[in-house]
Amino acid sequence: MAVTTINVAHLDGIDLGTSPSFLDGDNLTGALAALLKSPGEKGVSSVSVLTSSSDNVSVAGGTVVFSGTSGTIGADINGVAVTFASTGGDVTDGTAMVAAVAASTNPAVDGVVAASNVAAIVTIAAPAVGDSVTVSGCTFVAVAEGTPNLLPGQFALGANGNLTAISLAGAIRANQKLSAVVTCGALSNLVVIWMNDVTKVYPVFSNNSTTLAVTSVAATAYCLIRAYQPGPLGNAVTLVASGTGVTTAGLSNGRLTGGDSYSAIHSTTF
Repeated sequence: MAVTTINVAHLDGIDLGTSPSFLDGDNLTGALAALLKSPGEKGVSSVSVLTSSSDNVSVAGGTVVFSGTSGTIGADINGVAVTFASTGGDVTDGTAMVAAVAASTNPAVDGVVAASNVAAIVTIAAPAVGDSVTVSGCTFVAVAEGTPNLLPGQFALGANGNLTAISLAGAIRANQKLSAVVTCGALSNLVVIWMNDVTKVYPVFSNNSTTLAVTSVAATAYCLIRAYQPGPLGNAVTLVASGTGVTTAGLSNGRLTGGDSYSAIHSTTF
């Protein structure tokens, strides 16, 4: 729910009356308009606008990574084996994992998680303040390490590539416009930006191809497993690698991470 509160500081009182008919929308609007137009010496001295939103949510996810696989491979999701025969290629294994998740009819998987290995990958290599990454028209700008109270669209430079990647991934995940179409995660000094729908591609680029190199959106060896349910409930999904050459990343105690809800508050006085 989004809420906007307007506080008007004024010298003279305002009579809103006691009759319910006076308190209907038209009369109340008229009374407030008269107040705002009143002379300065008797009228408004300041107006403060406070907006807050508590419906911002992010989706939990975890990664299955394929590298040099053999035999039967895949992952256990919520205790259910989702496996297939190794394809002999890391990227094609990632694609096969997506298909295996989509094909599962087990209620612990079907409708609970989705998978994607179609992504752009950002490599963090000592970016500077002002370097930026743009995802589907939303730009995220690097600010100095230790900057307090990051604003939307900012990420903090860290002491190493992984810390910077974590901040950038978090900033992208917190963007409500993007959360419906991409999911983001940090893997070492990489930020992987997955397309939620593998058939739809959203552009990703940076303003510095040296410090923030971005690959084209394509199939990868990194298979995202993300919860359908947004918010903290998605963090309950378990994920365990299965088979030779398969590992997981981005988990906490074997469970998906990143599912969250939070409030954004902005205040302006004039």
